[in-house]
Amino acid sequence: MPEVDVSQDDFQQAIDTDLGSVSLLDASHDLAVTTGDAPGAERRPIVNSGSTVMELLGRVESTNGIDYANAVPDGVDPMQLFGWASAPHWLSVTWRSSSDWWALWQADYDFTVGISFYYGGALDGRGRYLDYASPYLDVRVIPPGFSIDVRCTVTAAPHDGGSEHDPVAVLPLKLEVTFNGAFKRAVSAGRTYTAELWGTGGAAWR
Repeated sequence: MPEVDVSQDDFQQAIDTDLGSVSLLDASHDLAVTTGDAPGAERRPIVNSGSTVMELLGRVESTNGIDYANAVPDGVDPMQLFGWASAPHWLSVTWRSSSDWWALWQADYDFTVGISFYYGGALDGRGRYLDYASPYLDVRVIPPGFSIDVRCTVTAAPHDGGSEHDPVAVLPLKLEVTFNGAFKRAVSAGRTYTAELWGTGGAAWR
């Protein structure tokens, strides 16, 4: 990295300019709610039996989180649920250099941060639940000496967005992204995003 003296204010301004036109990608609802009025099926609260905080700290390359959250019926192992989608859905945000600052500093960056999750699990033929909700990072370009911190936090207990006979898990999350720079001095800039994941496969930034 060239020995450029970049102030914290200049770095923050450059990031704010880059993120001024950033696009947030949502996920579509892939599944309809179930219609199973299973005789004697017990209605259970929806809980997160996984982690509440998932972190990817000081990363310089693409990686997937190990810890994960979920939204499943209370007291039920997710392995007891059937009908999970064969592939995860995800929502994401891309950070990419676009302002003139980066050419002046002889630096460039391009990375995507998101949350992936499995969806569609049902209990006794009813419900749409969530599992393996976890942050991921896809790094395409990052300057030497830079790093990225990602923290994904469950902000409230999962709740039911469906009906009495057709529960749909809804999981609220917060995604915090911090970009750490290394010029003549250490600088950093961050942004916080909130999102909801649905057991039907839908997900949206709020």
